[in-house]
Amino acid sequence: MNPNDVTLGCADEYTVIITARDLTTYAAEIRWSSISWSRVLDEVSTASITVPDTFGGLRCNIEMGDTLVPWRFGIRIERNGSEVWSGPITSVTRPTREGAGADYVEITASDSMVWMSKRVTTASQLYTDRDGGAVFKGVLDDGTSADNPFNLQCPDFLCGYMMTREILALDFEYTLDILTELANSA
Repeated sequence: MNPNDVTLGCADEYTVIITARDLTTYAAEIRWSSISWSRVLDEVSTASITVPDTFGGLRCNIEMGDTLVPWRFGIRIERNGSEVWSGPITSVTRPTREGAGADYVEITASDSMVWMSKRVTTASQLYTDRDGGAVFKGVLDDGTSADNPFNLQCPDFLCGYMMTREILALDFEYTLDILTELANSA
């Protein structure tokens, strides 16, 4: 899906698909009772899918059953066959009510940038009097250098804000924290 392609109009159908970690390889389709997702400027977006027991719960609803492990699988939401949201599953829970388990399972996911909250810088860098866009790209490229199953790529861009920033690998800073700081400072 090209993020610049915008589809407007009424949906005839929404589909929720469990994917492999790469968010493209089909694993199973979910029958759901409610879905929600958001897009947030300069933040990691989230999605939530409710799978009721009336559909047989997760075990009967999808072939994977109890093997739906957070961070190993993803969610892809499609509207009329076109992807509108995707990201890794971050939790699978059965909420409790009055001491008993609820009659549904909640699957939550975050967009691909959430992976950067699990990555620490791998190389020390000194950016002296560099454009903030170039620094942002350098940090994201470092964060995806070891493993990039979602093909996260940052284009070369200039924001016109010159900065100096030193990143030390031994500080074990999370990539998302650095990217957030950069976005807030530019």
